[in-house]
Amino acid sequence: MLPTVLTFFLYFLFLNFGIESTFFQYSSVLIEMLFVVVLAFTGFTKSAVINRVCKSGNPLFKRTQWRTTLNEFYFVSQIIQNVFTLHLFIVLVYLILPVNIQQPATENFLNSMLAIILGVLIIAYEQLRIMMIKGNFRKETWLPVLSDEGKVIGYVARSVSQGQPKKYYHPIVRIAVMYKGMLYLVKGDKEHASAGKLDYPFQNDVLFRRSIDFTVKETLGKLGKEKSLTPRFQLTYRFENEQVRQLVYLYTLRVDTEEQLKQSSGRPGKL
Repeated sequence: MLPTVLTFFLYFLFLNFGIESTFFQYSSVLIEMLFVVVLAFTGFTKSAVINRVCKSGNPLFKRTQWRTTLNEFYFVSQIIQNVFTLHLFIVLVYLILPVNIQQPATENFLNSMLAIILGVLIIAYEQLRIMMIKGNFRKETWLPVLSDEGKVIGYVARSVSQGQPKKYYHPIVRIAVMYKGMLYLVKGDKEHASAGKLDYPFQNDVLFRRSIDFTVKETLGKLGKEKSLTPRFQLTYRFENEQVRQLVYLYTLRVDTEEQLKQSSGRPGKL
């Protein structure tokens, strides 16, 4: 909307200064040229505008939302600028052809209809691209983003968080299994911070809009369905290393039989 308003404002100035009758019949081309110029000028503001948003005092979630919206705006603006620049080039090439070759119908199509067709194609492309992005988002796993005080301030895709170590603060659930007064430990998964080291058998991310209790039951799997077993909450603590920042909810689960112990993990462990 903003580039469009600026374009018509510039055209209004042209009208005030007076447009020669020769130019007036090419008003659509003149407006299109002004539109391309405005979009080109808009592209130069990208770095300054996004840097200002990043340095603002707004919460991280708000800044991320604004930055994403602005990146989308500048991406679409660049596409429109390139397409209509090509259209103007085609129109100008046609105008310098000999008069006997030019046809009114062809000129009308190039000046007006072709621009409309290109605009519709851009809209269709953008809608298709958004649908594909939404489809990919549905397959994503979303993690809540916490403030330093432990409050949820937004959410982010797991793939994005993994690609930017320590940038986001996430909650996780860890469950220690006890058997006859001993801890049961297994080698940590590759995706966890304790990869290759002895660790608790159960650990899982708390997903966005999922409660801690639900995550605990989901993490325990079959053990979580046994009424005789009740995981007990112990404490929360902050964990941080070179890859992650996590708010850990630590639970303990006391098992009574070796069969229950075997269900604690498919990996070999030690008491």
